[in-house]
Amino acid sequence: MSGVTEAYIGDPIRGRALAEEGLNAYQEAGISGQVSTLQCYVGMCCYASGDFEDANLFMKKALASAMENGEAYLKGVALIWDGRIMGQLPDNAPLKTVQRIEEGIDVLAELDTKPDLSIGHFFLGELYTRRNQKKEAKTHLKTAGTSFKEMNMDYWLEETEKIMNR
Repeated sequence: MSGVTEAYIGDPIRGRALAEEGLNAYQEAGISGQVSTLQCYVGMCCYASGDFEDANLFMKKALASAMENGEAYLKGVALIWDGRIMGQLPDNAPLKTVQRIEEGIDVLAELDTKPDLSIGHFFLGELYTRRNQKKEAKTHLKTAGTSFKEMNMDYWLEETEKIMNR
């Protein structure tokens, strides 16, 4: 997790290196548990550094691993992040991107993981904002912002407010 933290507080290259180091250590030791988590972390760090191709690669690996191991929570997280990443790729399919995030939101809603569910709504709001779909964007950003405020998730609340104030 330190790699993700490092990536989002200002040094995404170092964050990625730390996340990859953790993933490699687990793989070299033959530890299969937590691999999908670590693949998610590397994907998140790649996203933070603007390397959307590698982010896509790692998030797809995380999703496959989570599904193979029956890890519903990580499946939901990987789906919302995969959708966010797909939205940044030049050849993205707009409908599939939205569907991916919505599928992740559905999984996370079943598990009642409010923080990640809220991040999924933020990702949809972000995507709809880029596509100039203001009504849809506002709905999802408002949902996310209210939840972030209730949970004191300041980083995500600030990100939500930045988009809403554009």
